[in-house]
Amino acid sequence: MTLTEERSEHLVARRSVRLMVASIVVAAAVGIGLSGLGWLLLSVGGSLLVPALVVALVGAVIATGCWIALGNRRRTKLFLASCLAFTLGASLWTFFFALPVSLLGSATTQAQSEITELTTHSLRVASAQCKVVRSGTMGLLDAPYRVCGFSPGPGFSPFLNYTSLNGRADSGLGFTPVGEAAFPDECTRHLEGPWWAWNRAADGVGDCQIGYTCQGSG
Repeated sequence: MTLTEERSEHLVARRSVRLMVASIVVAAAVGIGLSGLGWLLLSVGGSLLVPALVVALVGAVIATGCWIALGNRRRTKLFLASCLAFTLGASLWTFFFALPVSLLGSATTQAQSEITELTTHSLRVASAQCKVVRSGTMGLLDAPYRVCGFSPGPGFSPFLNYTSLNGRADSGLGFTPVGEAAFPDECTRHLEGPWWAWNRAADGVGDCQIGYTCQGSG
């Protein structure tokens, strides 16, 4: 093999590596964008399946469009495979992880402060106490929202319930160490630590949307 041929093979190999890296980087950017889309589509206590399916559909459309535009080439196949892999990851992120991740950070500290404020008065008057928060967020729940606190009595675990004032009143966030027992006859999904998403939807699997389970009162 001549020196010129060796250089030519070396250049071809380097070009192939660059194309492979570029394909993966672009596919990763698509995956990040799809993850952001899933974040925007989710609502507290709302469907998990529909946003995940929308993310998967958008990713599939992007991959198919690139396949048609670029043709059946080796680099196109690599991009297609990478794009579909990142699309799957974005769909799983949307269904399983986006809501729990939204509550990491200051959400628990904020909730504990609201427990002190609301349930202390709740014990004195023996009823739930509520307030309206008009700025900020609680996870994926944007203000304005209502937070209600209640404590059944000394020695009992307090409970906080967050519901949107702009969206559905039959879904929201719950903050309680009791777990799903605090949500009789409601559909619940454990998110993280003492955090739960709940709704009163009646579709999907059984009486609850896919991803939620029902805690009966009996």
